Amino acid sequence: MDRFKRWSEVMPIPDITSKTIVSNFLSGWISRFEVPETIVSDRGTQFTSSLWIGVCRTLGIGCKNTTSYHPESNGLKTFPQIL
Repeated sequence: MDRFKRWSEVMPIPDITSKTIVSNFLSGWISRFEVPETIVSDRGTQFTSSLWIGVCRTLGIGCKNTTSYHPESNGLKTFPQIL
C-alpha cells in the first residue's frame, strides 16, 4: 500500500518465500512504478531474510518492520477487511 496515495495492489503468488517475494516485487512493482524510499512490513521471515534485506540495500530502500500483532502500525487496519 502506498501510504501517500493510499494505492493498494494485490497479486497472486504461489508461496511466500523470500525468493518469490523478491521476484514479484521486482517484476510486479519496481518494473511498473519506481523504487520506493521505504518499505514497512511485518516481521515475517520473508521480510527479515538476508535476500530481502540485501535487495533493499542494493536498491537503497529503507526497510522498517512493524511491531508483531499490531497491523495498525503498517497502515493495514482496514485493508484486509476490504479485500
